[in-house]
Amino acid sequence: MNLVIDIGNSRIKCALFEHQELISLHRFLHSELDELELWLASVKCDRSILSTVVSTQDERVRHIISLTQPLILDSSLPLPIHINYHSSDTLGPDRIAAACGAAHLYPESNVLIINAGTCITYDKLTVDGGFEGGNIAPGMHMRWQAMHQFTSRLPLVDEHQWSTDHIFGQNTRDALQQGVIRGITFEINAYMDHLLSKYSSLKCVIAGGDAVFLGNQIKRTIFTAPNLVLTGLNQILIKQ
Repeated sequence: MNLVIDIGNSRIKCALFEHQELISLHRFLHSELDELELWLASVKCDRSILSTVVSTQDERVRHIISLTQPLILDSSLPLPIHINYHSSDTLGPDRIAAACGAAHLYPESNVLIINAGTCITYDKLTVDGGFEGGNIAPGMHMRWQAMHQFTSRLPLVDEHQWSTDHIFGQNTRDALQQGVIRGITFEINAYMDHLLSKYSSLKCVIAGGDAVFLGNQIKRTIFTAPNLVLTGLNQILIKQ
């Protein structure tokens, strides 16, 4: 049994895999360390791996590491992909894991990997398993939070209030929702158009906490894989 742990900016995801099969999945807020500790104490696994966007010197992360003694993901580990990135030592482990997950789910394919969480990353994987780099943009909630925080009158909105099919908002709240959601979907379509102009075939996969919502807004073929990072972590652990 493999234990994989993904520490993100907002949540901590933990999963158990039996070979390639996802057996169980649990999500914890950073404030729920007591619940996480109780769950980890109940887990029986043969080996574990951890990916974190938070510093390994962070007290919470150090505590989780002490409980699980995991392999810590970085670009120096043997990977099922090869990284063509000028500063691989600064490449986020979540991006590495997502690319490994995409290589497993869509072998020998050109893949646009979108990870929609606190930030949105757009990464490219080639048919021969080459990670060619990508871009980082503000995530959906970060965009709304920024407009609310850096202005004096704009309210804070979220996707749960999304209720219009019009492309332009008819009031301030709708305009904020449309500006962010339409802006992100236009981004995704533009990345797809650019890569499709260069490659005859392309798979597009979206992962992360906002994957299901944003994936439903795209009117073309896009695969939703909320657990892509966890799948990739398991594939990396299998390779060790």
